[in-house]
Amino acid sequence: MALRSYQARDIARIRDAFATSRSCLYQLPTGGGKTHVFVEVAERVVSRGGRVLVLEHRGELVAQAVRKLREVGINPGVVSASVPGATFTEFESVVVATVQTLARRSLGSWSPSFVVADECHLAAAVTWRELLLQRFGHCWRLGVTATPERLDGQGLGSIFRTLVTGPTVAELTAAGHLVPSVVYSVPGPDLSNVPIRAGEFAVGAAGVAMGGLVGDVVEHYQRLGQGRRAIIFATTIEHAEALVDGFDGFALLTGKTPRRERNDTIDALNAGTLRGIVNVGVLVEGFDCPPVSYIGLARPTASLTVFLQSIGRGLRPSPGKVDCIIADHAGNAAERFGLPDQDRQWSLAGRGRRVRGVDPDALAVSTCDRCFALYRGDACPRCGYAPPVRARRLQQRDGLLRRLTAAEIRERERRESRATAERPPPRWAPPQLWERLEAKRRREGYKPGWTIGACRARMGGRR
Repeated sequence: MALRSYQARDIARIRDAFATSRSCLYQLPTGGGKTHVFVEVAERVVSRGGRVLVLEHRGELVAQAVRKLREVGINPGVVSASVPGATFTEFESVVVATVQTLARRSLGSWSPSFVVADECHLAAAVTWRELLLQRFGHCWRLGVTATPERLDGQGLGSIFRTLVTGPTVAELTAAGHLVPSVVYSVPGPDLSNVPIRAGEFAVGAAGVAMGGLVGDVVEHYQRLGQGRRAIIFATTIEHAEALVDGFDGFALLTGKTPRRERNDTIDALNAGTLRGIVNVGVLVEGFDCPPVSYIGLARPTASLTVFLQSIGRGLRPSPGKVDCIIADHAGNAAERFGLPDQDRQWSLAGRGRRVRGVDPDALAVSTCDRCFALYRGDACPRCGYAPPVRARRLQQRDGLLRRLTAAEIRERERRESRATAERPPPRWAPPQLWERLEAKRRREGYKPGWTIGACRARMGGRR
């Protein structure tokens, strides 16, 4: 397998990391070719007489790993209930398995010496931990992910002892391995009263809050997309259904879409017979369609992982493709995460849990269909009218998305940071260290969360 220069360099760095630890996490942005990296590592382990187990969490990722392994002459066994006809024997050198299936099945006498955990930001989950630390705890293990950050903020340091980071999005773009992104966004709807559950905005409450969605998604595609192949991320199934009705030549994918129909739809998008797909959480990861050059974010997310993975679907190069337009209707870039190619510091220590304690239903306001009065609750207190129960549809207000620049985002971050007074230290942080870092945070205009990461780093990742 021909490796890019940075892939060969990073494999050497991974090998060096294994000289001091039996576990390593490798981070590489979406589109950088992390599957190529772990397949090359697996091939080298097999050439030395070892056996490799590749863990995936979705059937699509199993199929992708199997294809890449076959390209280097390895025909792996497969253990996955989501892959029809999956089989393996005790003579296999490599087995690819879904975590959910393997948790319920035995491999018999087959035992690996090396484990690859793909999309390992999920590895702190109970099932993953049981497999990695107990059932296969004797093995060397390599985790790979584009975003080593969990939705719930847990660190991955208890599973992987060392971290190797690959080139950044900006570096891959400069080298031509990714295309530039052009981001259009505005401040999104008010999500201050939307609770975060397991690290993500609660879907139902977020759907209500997205009544403040800025800009018509269809009209912006017609204005900015100009016929580009597109992926639109919707908030709820009802929202996705409403959107797909407004597009010409678009299909709908949700978690309820049958697998064969899903595969046919993706194939049609790749072939160009379909212009775009509106989806609800289906195409965030494990999906490659290089011709896609328009990403519409019509959903808010509290997860940097979801944000970067979603955008990454449009950054792979393709003949004739010069850039990818990101139309962010939910303020993800403008208010939470900035631009895709900004430098980000990854850590195995985690970032801590984000907590919102406000019930979003307490602020839900409805307009009476009969007397047009505003009210909270199930019925209008003015005229007594109670509307029939029906699926909520997201409303949109007029407005145009505008292009964001890194300088604009950085200046806003500085203003917000300097306006945030120095905060008392958390219980786990040494007061003097915390106060010194808080003063530096305000002086330099770093993000308010910078102090936590800097303090943990200076404490060696301890809390």
